[in-house]
Amino acid sequence: MSLALGCGLFVLEYAISETSDEYEPGSGGADLFFGLLSISFILVLTWMQFMVFIKRFHDLGRSGAWTLLLFIPLANILIFPVMLLVLGLIPGQSVENPHGPLPGVAKRKSLP
Repeated sequence: MSLALGCGLFVLEYAISETSDEYEPGSGGADLFFGLLSISFILVLTWMQFMVFIKRFHDLGRSGAWTLLLFIPLANILIFPVMLLVLGLIPGQSVENPHGPLPGVAKRKSLP
């Protein structure tokens, strides 16, 4: 998802730069702005994606370290879709695990 957004922003940058009459490659301006914007979006969305994966692994009672498999070059092309299917289709544990209480079950605190 984050890669698609980054590619979309690069295409938008190219479209804006090609329609400008005064565009000179390397002149800064739109190139720098959209480049930094693209990189920041990619970094933020990638961070959020990893956090969701880690929380989902914890919900399954597994270690969040499994997400490190996505950093293996070229293997991540196969691992990412499998990980999405596994994390999306397998139900979470119905009991509390070492990673914390069940999601959606809040412990009631008595008022003093």
